[in-house]
Amino acid sequence: MYAKLKAGAAGYDVLTPTSYMVSVMAAQDILQKLDHALLPNLVHGYSGDILQVQAENVDIAFAMPREGGAISCDDLIIPRNAKEAKLAHAFINFLHDPAVAAENI
Repeated sequence: MYAKLKAGAAGYDVLTPTSYMVSVMAAQDILQKLDHALLPNLVHGYSGDILQVQAENVDIAFAMPREGGAISCDDLIIPRNAKEAKLAHAFINFLHDPAVAAENI
């Protein structure tokens, strides 16, 4: 996918690369920055983020719900040349809707 994007491929609005490739593509400025105003469901904290915050602030606690939690998370990105960026944001937001996310765990 990376090679296709670098070669100018169009027609991709949402991609799920590895975290490593996200950092490579971000460094090469071929990704759009996510518009968080269009992603109201994107409010989850990731365990790595929580652990870092806890190290900086002893008043922060983290608890796993009895129902369980996600054991992995895919990266979702929008290429810089996406033709339907608002639709891509809507899809990402849909996936992060609590009811939908619960079904995908």
